[in-house]
Amino acid sequence: MPGQELAVRLRLLRTKRWPGYKLTLKELAKVFGTSISLIASWESTTKLTVPTVARLDDYARFFCTRRSVADGVHRFIPFDELNEAERAEMELLKGELLSLRGKALGASPDPGSMEELLRFPDGNAVAVIVAEVPDAVGLPPLYSDPQSPDYIEAYRYADLDSLIELYAYLRAANPSTAVNRRTHKMIGPNDLTDHIVLLGGSDWNDVTKVTLDQLAMPIVLVNDWDTPEGPYFEVEGRRYHRKLDDADALVADVVLLYRGPNPHNRKRTVTIIAGMYGRGNLGTIQAFTDRKFRDRNNQYLSERFKSDAAFCLLLRVTVVNNMVVTPDLTLEASRLYEWPPRP
Repeated sequence: MPGQELAVRLRLLRTKRWPGYKLTLKELAKVFGTSISLIASWESTTKLTVPTVARLDDYARFFCTRRSVADGVHRFIPFDELNEAERAEMELLKGELLSLRGKALGASPDPGSMEELLRFPDGNAVAVIVAEVPDAVGLPPLYSDPQSPDYIEAYRYADLDSLIELYAYLRAANPSTAVNRRTHKMIGPNDLTDHIVLLGGSDWNDVTKVTLDQLAMPIVLVNDWDTPEGPYFEVEGRRYHRKLDDADALVADVVLLYRGPNPHNRKRTVTIIAGMYGRGNLGTIQAFTDRKFRDRNNQYLSERFKSDAAFCLLLRVTVVNNMVVTPDLTLEASRLYEWPPRP
């Protein structure tokens, strides 16, 4: 089987890449920051599991030089410390593994496919659109006034923790792709016809509101901030609220994750990450950037929605002592609702 070629090659890299030196599954899993069972699944020739492109990048970078295991210490050599020959070997190995991956999948991935939520293999530009902080919030003029010598543009962006995490990962995962960050007031006509990632709910982000109105999905976001229950998502008559403790501290947020064709350009995609609060958005982003969780979460989406042109989930993101806990999508408790329904 074509998929077996990749599995066999990955096992040979681990066990016979360097004469007289064999890595165990446990050692390689520790370097990659993942589980032993996942490494083993990539090497299995009976139950094929295809690694993401990012993981094959890890293989190429690690196995391009024996210095990765020098003195019995297993580590990635920083890219800027690789010599010319090692970089050439890394690119050669990466090309080989990607070719085998293509054979295992049977075809090249479509633009924005669900093999990895935050990777856009077609190379087209990505626009990250987040709300601009309203004037009523009252930011310090020293930093938010463009006429001030100490003006900092980033003060204009709402949900800054989430934006930093998302933007940094998009740049790293799509090195040859233009990734543009915009507030909803800064967008130009070309931004809306790129791949777009909408960050934050529709109460401040007008682009999210307009886009949600254009999409055919059963979830409705109700920004009801004036009642004790607060805002909620409504699906088929059921309401999903965030949870606060007795001191009104956030305990759990509810977040909409949507992926489908861009309504402004069907050849591109729209991704929406919209929670009630910023920490819900951050947790959802971490689900696809955190090395401990991103492979299994991407794999869950790929397997669950592989035949769907568009899909959405409502996720529960837990907060403990004001710290966000990265959700594991393979746990049923993390998923409040999924659409389309299971066949």
